[in-house]
Amino acid sequence: MNKSKEKELLLVLGGSRSGKSSWALRYAEEQYQPCIFIATAEVMDEEMAERVRLHKESRGPAWKLIEEPLNIDNALETGCAHADAVLIDCMTVWLS
Repeated sequence: MNKSKEKELLLVLGGSRSGKSSWALRYAEEQYQPCIFIATAEVMDEEMAERVRLHKESRGPAWKLIEEPLNIDNALETGCAHADAVLIDCMTVWLS
């Protein structure tokens, strides 16, 4: 757990399916507790359904899930007040 009172913003960049989410999950779990995972993707086809299933399996019990495809600001304000770490996944889908 990170004892520092200063907030940290970390942007993880990389190619499609390059392991960004896995790396960010591990990093946050090692540094912070509790953790919030904001999922922005919407399941529109079988491929996305499989990706969501794998993401759910990869998160440990330390993670609380918030599914919010559009209003990330609302999710941050209402669901993340007491979290030490917030991971927003699938930003490219949200931005498009």
